[in-house]
Amino acid sequence: MRYRIITIMIIAAMGLTSCASVGDCLKGVTVQNFSVTLDKGMCFGQCPVFNGSVLGDRNVMYNGIRFTEREGMYKGTVSESELCEIVTEIRDNNVMSLDTNYRENVADASETELRVVYAGKVKTFRWNLSTPAPFKKLEALMIKHTHENGTLRKF
Repeated sequence: MRYRIITIMIIAAMGLTSCASVGDCLKGVTVQNFSVTLDKGMCFGQCPVFNGSVLGDRNVMYNGIRFTEREGMYKGTVSESELCEIVTEIRDNNVMSLDTNYRENVADASETELRVVYAGKVKTFRWNLSTPAPFKKLEALMIKHTHENGTLRKF
């Protein structure tokens, strides 16, 4: 019995701690001062063409344009912890201080554009071959929450 009570107390404490950290992470984050938009462009082949945004109010917008499973406009939301993961990735990697152009001179390379609004500052990053190391996790999070997000609804 005593073991159960201790286990329950530990689980409750972990839950309270994670809620507090998510609250701290999102403190001051609003739709006016935070958003991330990923825009995948065309190539000469069948590259998926889409754009998706995660906003500071947790709303998600997705537009499947070409060679995607879902074409058209979709919307939905992410959880506070998912939004916090995106905010943390931007903050911890000091994304707003990075160079903006990573394009190579390759005609058939699909261009990716990542537009970040963080703390009211706007920066647009572009690349056309492999994703630059500082953006790999952020790009993966954006694809997960927009392009691959099966909970989004068509509108």
